[in-house]
This record gives sequence, C-alpha cells and structure tokens, in this order.
Amino acid sequence: MPSSNRVEVFGRFLHSFTLIDADACISLMSDDIKYITPCVPPPVARYAQGRDQVGEMFRMFFTRVAREYAFEDLQLYTITDDPQLVAARARINVVLRNSGHYSNECAYIGRIVNGRVSEFFEFFDTTRAAQALAGAA
Repeated sequence: MPSSNRVEVFGRFLHSFTLIDADACISLMSDDIKYITPCVPPPVARYAQGRDQVGEMFRMFFTRVAREYAFEDLQLYTITDDPQLVAARARINVVLRNSGHYSNECAYIGRIVNGRVSEFFEFFDTTRAAQALAGAA
C-alpha cells in the first residue's frame, strides 16, 4: 500500500475519535485487530484483539468516558520503510462524561493491512491519565 494510503486510513481512524463514533472506528478495523494501551479506566481493558472485542472497548470509552475528544497538532508519519506502519503524535483534549477534563501528549503506531487498521498501539503519560480518568467510567 502506498504510504499516502496508509497515512490517510490511519488519519481517518484517529479522526473518528473526534466524532465520538465507535462505528466509524470499527469500520476501519481489520477482523483480527490488536489494540494495546498503557492505561484506561476500568472496566475498559488495556489489551484487546479482534474487531468485536476492540469495538466493544471503543463503544464503552465513547459512551461511558469521553463526551468530547479533540486533537491538537495531529501529525502523521511513515516512520520506517515497512509499507504497513504509520505513526502519529498529538496532544489530546478530552471532555469527560463526569464533567472532568483530560489532556495528554500521545503517540500512536498503527499497522494498516488491506486498507484496515490491524494493530493500534498508543503511548502517553500514564500517571496523568490515571489521575484524570479515575472514576470516569
């Protein structure tokens, strides 16, 4: 897949977060997607595999935790000559459903296979996330 296509797919996937739209996220996932995050509020899991499981995690996050989700300065990169990998970095600003706010610097790595996200890893300051998200779900 040309680098512009994988970047465009990953960009659409991340943009769907700002829509608080689990179905838009799920539509861009492969059947066997792997998702890893360092910190989430219970009962959301830190690791999931498969469109159904990952999709349920996203639904839970969007319906129980995040009311608004915005990226500042989202930048997407092709970081290696691997034709499937793409990375992104941004500052996120989230209005939580419990009326709290959460912001953090984030980095993401995605693997795009046949126009779908097959791996999604996110990295951020877990202390900041844990403090902001405590009791948010």
